[in-house]
Amino acid sequence: MPKKIITLIVTMSIIVMGSVSGILFANNIPTTERHIIVKARQFGYEPSSIKVNKGDKITIDLITEDVTHGFYLDGYGINLIVRPAGDPATATFIANKAGRFGFRCSQTCGVFHPFMTGEFIVEPNYLFPGSIGLAIGLGVAALFYLARREDEFVEEQN
Repeated sequence: MPKKIITLIVTMSIIVMGSVSGILFANNIPTTERHIIVKARQFGYEPSSIKVNKGDKITIDLITEDVTHGFYLDGYGINLIVRPAGDPATATFIANKAGRFGFRCSQTCGVFHPFMTGEFIVEPNYLFPGSIGLAIGLGVAALFYLARREDEFVEEQN
């Protein structure tokens, strides 16, 4: 096998190993505790979109500004009910599933109740470490490639 093909295979292997090791490292990132206050009112939530990272420990406090409301989170089975002038309804869970999950009012609260929805987004937690691994892999691969090129240049000169 020609030296150039071997050099290319080794270089690509180093890059891939750097990326994979960065992603595997991401699975050991400590979880972040997030406390989110969700205000329910006819006919919406504030915030209507919640973005977290996979593995985060989430505490949701649901409060109402007018009538009885609910909060049902698809994919996690969380169902909270809050009444006016009452204590907040609270749920704590680990966001262990990546993806987009809808939440909606689980208590009929008026004419536009079916439109009282929101979005819970759980993003994978390995983009940054994967990028670091890729950068390190590219650096090592570049050094390897340059060393091989220098060896070839010296051979050509002799």
